[in-house]
Amino acid sequence: MVPFWILQLAELLAAVALADLSLHVDRGGLLVAGTAVFALLAITADGPLGLIRVVPRRLHVCAVCVVAIVLALAPIVPQIRPDASGIIIIEFGAVGLFRLATLTSTVVTVRAPRGSARASGPAANQPADPTAALGPASGSTSTADPSAGAVAAPRSAPEPVSTTETAGRWISRQASAAAQHASIAAEAAALTAEKHAPAAKAQAGRAVRSAGRLTGRLSRSIGAGPSGGPSARPPGAAPAAGGPSESTDGRGPEDPK
Repeated sequence: MVPFWILQLAELLAAVALADLSLHVDRGGLLVAGTAVFALLAITADGPLGLIRVVPRRLHVCAVCVVAIVLALAPIVPQIRPDASGIIIIEFGAVGLFRLATLTSTVVTVRAPRGSARASGPAANQPADPTAALGPASGSTSTADPSAGAVAAPRSAPEPVSTTETAGRWISRQASAAAQHASIAAEAAALTAEKHAPAAKAQAGRAVRSAGRLTGRLSRSIGAGPSGGPSARPPGAAPAAGGPSESTDGRGPEDPK
């Protein structure tokens, strides 16, 4: 709900706006009448912004609704009808104030005086004990009741917990939680290693065997290659020009006789 003073402020602003716009439209008598009515309603209402405060809040809200409806229907009469801009201004103002009046709260909030807050306290809220003022009966022997004394004794206030002790408890809880998480992680790592250890060993053995076979192949290919000597030549190749022939057995050409 909207506070009541907002409705009063809207009425004053509407009155000022209608008074100013009535100077810029043709036949602005209806705007002047709306200015007077809204200003009168605002200053006579029983609210924070009222000057006279003779109209109750509920009656004031009803009066604003009626005036807004009459002002919105007034341009129907040709004698007091303003021009188009004046009609638009009147309709907007009337509809806005009517809607605001329907949402306004008319409940009066009463604030407690300042001195009452000091008087109200634990002692003021407790009811008085009528038997306390009478005292013990005259001529009667009073015997102490241990159970009654135990009940009537005030309860000791709980000892305050120091900040250091609280911090120590929190640190111990966090440390125990961290140790528990670490043990869980170690167990999970051990299970994972135990699960994948055979596969890793087999993979390592295959890698070692493949490396051994590759090394053997390389050594055999190097040992089976050409010796690189000067007399080595491929089979079927012709001897070099000027070189010794195989048929001469290492001697020069025979001397013909």
